[in-house]
Amino acid sequence: MIISSITKHSSCPSCKTILSKFFTGIANSYNNTIISRSTTFSSINRFNHQRYYSTTNVNESIQDDTKLSRGAERKARVFKKLLTLPEFKKTLKEMRDKPLEDIKLSKEQQAEKIASEYIEIDGDDLILLQDTEAIEKESTTQQHQQIQEEKEKKKIKNVYTKQMGPQESSFDGVHYINHISQLHYALHAIKQEKIIGLDCEAIEMGKNGQLSLIQISTESSARVYLFDIIALGASAFKYGLKDILESKNILKIVHDCRRDSEILFHQHQVQLGHIYDVQIAHALVQKKEQGNIPIRRYGFHELTHTYARNFSEVAVNIKFQAKELFVNENTIWGQRPLPKLMIDYASLDAAILIPIYRSIKPKLQSNFDRRFLRTHFQEQLSYFKDSIRQLYPRNLI
Repeated sequence: MIISSITKHSSCPSCKTILSKFFTGIANSYNNTIISRSTTFSSINRFNHQRYYSTTNVNESIQDDTKLSRGAERKARVFKKLLTLPEFKKTLKEMRDKPLEDIKLSKEQQAEKIASEYIEIDGDDLILLQDTEAIEKESTTQQHQQIQEEKEKKKIKNVYTKQMGPQESSFDGVHYINHISQLHYALHAIKQEKIIGLDCEAIEMGKNGQLSLIQISTESSARVYLFDIIALGASAFKYGLKDILESKNILKIVHDCRRDSEILFHQHQVQLGHIYDVQIAHALVQKKEQGNIPIRRYGFHELTHTYARNFSEVAVNIKFQAKELFVNENTIWGQRPLPKLMIDYASLDAAILIPIYRSIKPKLQSNFDRRFLRTHFQEQLSYFKDSIRQLYPRNLI
């Protein structure tokens, strides 16, 4: 616009050409400046902000790291250690075991504290004063006990249990164990069984009673083992009898085991487990036949006559003859050697239990039956607790 207006008013042709060239150059230079400015503006728009800020952040982080305090550096190192699982577990264990005051102490203070816990003996040995006795007792007591038991077992000369002769017992397969040397083979044979019959005889039942015999019958070998607890004492339970009575892999067939579990628990610290009480099972059979009414507890003679009639006549004869020996209650069980009649009495009580179990079990196979039996079996085992004893009557189920 400016160039055209100037050349329009100019009359000289040469002047027109000169002026047009002059102003054209000015216009071109002006346009070039505008283009350069526009390109710089567009390049600014295309500026890589991510790259810029990443470099600036690195620089700032480097500067910030130099400004970190010692506490922050220590926390950062701890955090890096905690990133690995073993260090994390180690730290958690230290936090759990050590008191908070020890954790807060610096390394130098901890070293001083540890050094203060040591004393010098003869100028050479260092012995830790605190916790040494407790640690040694906890870690080595059980090991020493096991080693001593193994040594004692090795000293014992194991002897095969011999079957009692006809002068000692009227039945075959009765083994009388009254010495530690006989325990190994008897208990080893019992541990091979899945089902055993169990009964106890005592001079006096109850918490303050005195156990005389433990009778165990086996099904596969058709044997009866009579353990003389008066002669064996605590060794019988120490060397394996307790493991059998508490085992969850061996089913113990019993008849009214409340007093048995009571005396075993209080006198010998044995918690009887995994039982099948035929008295409870028979009560459930009666409930199913007569209705859901309280059922009295049936005696062993009645169960023998109902479920094991083959043994009924023999059992009645032995019980009738032995009745004369119970004049002074159960003191006869403290007599040694035991009379032949009492050996037969004790052997028969254990031997009949498994045939009764085999006869009664097929009648109780429903889910309700199993729940009922499981509940009442647990009540039988809990009889030694006074609170439970008051809740459940002795003569009714």
